[in-house]
Amino acid sequence: MGREIIQWQSANIDPTSRHHNAPIANILRSLDYVTRQDLRHAWALQKASLAPLERILIAEKMITSKQLLTAQCLKYRAFQLATEMQPPDPDLAQLLPAEFCQAHNLVPWRRRGAKIIIATSAPESFAHSLAAYPEIQQQTQMGLCSQQMIRATLTKRHSAAFCRLAETRVPDAQSCRRSAPYRPSVTATLVLAVFLTLCLVLFPNFLFLIITLWAGGALLSNHLLKA
Repeated sequence: MGREIIQWQSANIDPTSRHHNAPIANILRSLDYVTRQDLRHAWALQKASLAPLERILIAEKMITSKQLLTAQCLKYRAFQLATEMQPPDPDLAQLLPAEFCQAHNLVPWRRRGAKIIIATSAPESFAHSLAAYPEIQQQTQMGLCSQQMIRATLTKRHSAAFCRLAETRVPDAQSCRRSAPYRPSVTATLVLAVFLTLCLVLFPNFLFLIITLWAGGALLSNHLLKA
């Protein structure tokens, strides 16, 4: 397995590549994924919308998500990850808190020697996000995959933790978590009490008739049971 990881990763990384830290537009152009006309159109849209260039190129169907991922791997010297080839290691599930991973689009993926490959779909913020865990940041290498893969992996790993977070997201003072459970018998008793009170106020003679009949029926039943 280790040999497969090295071969698979080395195909994605070229330490001497001219693409390292180059503008993503230049990389896409050098790979013939876009034309100069495509880029001019995308830049014009970017000036009007202030959206990231990558998002515009995908929205306008000038490139695919897979092509963008390939370009990003070259730019950041990152490993392109695929669950079917190298699934995430479940032993790394607790390396980082689930909520932190969800907020920063991170998944601890696999070990490679002394290094830990951490997957992300946001390479531009990778270093900044891991700065919160400097002892882990020193051991990491970046791996890239789609945001859908990040979400699916986190959901599979931490579904129970996310359920607990959802249940406790509202403060106790504003939630009904500690409220007494609903009891139908108590509700029925209250409804009956209100009904009898209204009958006493509006139809006192009718209410007394009902009480008399009920008492008579109770006495008759008791007499028959003793017979």
